[in-house]
Amino acid sequence: MVIVCGRNMGDIFRRNALNLGLHVAQSPEAVADARDGDEFTFDVESRELRNETRGRTYRPEPLTPKEEEIRRSGGIVAIGRREFPAASRVTTPRVEFPDPATARRMTLTEQILWAHRVDKDVEVRPGATLPVYADLLPASDGTAPFAIHTFNQIVGSTAAAPRQVAIASDHFVFTGAEADERQTSISREFARAHGIGKPRYAAPGTASSISISPSRD
Repeated sequence: MVIVCGRNMGDIFRRNALNLGLHVAQSPEAVADARDGDEFTFDVESRELRNETRGRTYRPEPLTPKEEEIRRSGGIVAIGRREFPAASRVTTPRVEFPDPATARRMTLTEQILWAHRVDKDVEVRPGATLPVYADLLPASDGTAPFAIHTFNQIVGSTAAAPRQVAIASDHFVFTGAEADERQTSISREFARAHGIGKPRYAAPGTASSISISPSRD
């Protein structure tokens, strides 16, 4: 399946489409020229988009190297299955912050990414795609189901334990709707299967309290 869009497509939607194995052709000219009933073709190798009805050919905006890798691999599940065996052998992530002289040349965000790089030889620069070690992978009952489905598709077994996961049930709760209960239950069952409890798993209705010391001013 090919998604044809104009100039403005949110990064998250473009990447999600590629992750699912879809092709994204971002071409403002093609959208502007298109009329109801026009027939389009798409060349998977060259990414050439053609309006067969009007005899016009378009070159969609280029993908980043990582997006192109995902596209040619068939989606994030295929890449995950390929990379999972090596990743699963890493038991202790290497998080090493830069020395003061190096850190002075970086923003705070760049320092954090630099420290969490999986490949310590990769340069941290604008536009780069970096595999990084995650300190925490937070999700809600609204976003967790897709991540859980992807995880299960890649791993293929409940024997693999997810690391650094936190799930909060705060979107589809207390509505009384059967569909919302099914949505929330995905996170609940995942947490139960992998032994994820408090504070990493927040069930519906879970609250936390914060103690604030009186000011001395």
